[in-house]
Amino acid sequence: QPLDMQMLNLYHLNTWLIMPATKEHDCAMVELLVGTKQVPKWFISHWWGTPFCETLDMLQYHAWERDLASETPYWMCTFANNQHNLEELKVTDLRETPFVRAIMSPSCLGTIMLMDQKATPFRRTWCTLENFISTTDGR
Repeated sequence: QPLDMQMLNLYHLNTWLIMPATKEHDCAMVELLVGTKQVPKWFISHWWGTPFCETLDMLQYHAWERDLASETPYWMCTFANNQHNLEELKVTDLRETPFVRAIMSPSCLGTIMLMDQKATPFRRTWCTLENFISTTDGR
């Protein structure tokens, strides 16, 4: 079945765009796109299988509802983590993961959980951690 924009998700983007684009520099995608350090204003909890066009629609709605500037930084693991080296996820203290560090960052205003009709993020381990940290320790 041919892939179209309505089906394209973060698994596809990671395989066909992020990994090839960042391979030479062994870095996160965000490092290729911006020239300065990005501190998260909003943390995005999500499932990689959500069609990316739906992800963008939900984030545009969030930004519109809050009257956010177009340059407001959102933290999304797919773009913020170096997908070639995920060693920092193998820590014994989950509070040392990049997910928790982003949520707990002084600049982070809150967490956005992007939902589909089946509430898939609640069945994802990382999303469960993100939800727990966001509702107990985060903002």
